[in-house]
Amino acid sequence: MRVNVADFSGHSPLYCAVRDGNEPIVRILVEQGKANVDFYGKTNNKEPETDMYDCENEEERLMVEGLECSLTPLHVACLLGYKSIVYYLLTSGKANPNAKGRRGYNSLWFCVLGKQPEIIQHLMVNTEVDFDSLSTENFSLLDLISKVDPSYVSDFEKLVNVV
Repeated sequence: MRVNVADFSGHSPLYCAVRDGNEPIVRILVEQGKANVDFYGKTNNKEPETDMYDCENEEERLMVEGLECSLTPLHVACLLGYKSIVYYLLTSGKANPNAKGRRGYNSLWFCVLGKQPEIIQHLMVNTEVDFDSLSTENFSLLDLISKVDPSYVSDFEKLVNVV
């Protein structure tokens, strides 16, 4: 079974299963298919064009940005808030929380775009995720949090001080 391949959209079967929230298929692909959990299925390197989408609100625009920038199954699981899949990919699949997506985003950035504070906390406490990295546009994770959910800034800063 070939699982480390990309479809016409540039996504691997594992990425698609994660995007659809199909945990049983995710497990089969990782355990039986030996899917590479950090496989970058997308082959083009062009920057995402989120302005071309007609988004009704900021939350929708952030979700589109996240989907356009995500490259690994962990990225999309963090963005969409599939906690059990995130935990599975990190433990059983040994996914790299620091793998970079477009714009230099790692898994934490996708959690912020998807407003997933529980997963942010899990990543920061249980992995060695880099919360000091900068995007390709040279802004910080705290800058993104301030833009996406200003009410979460103080909680994030407290978490950084604990870790």
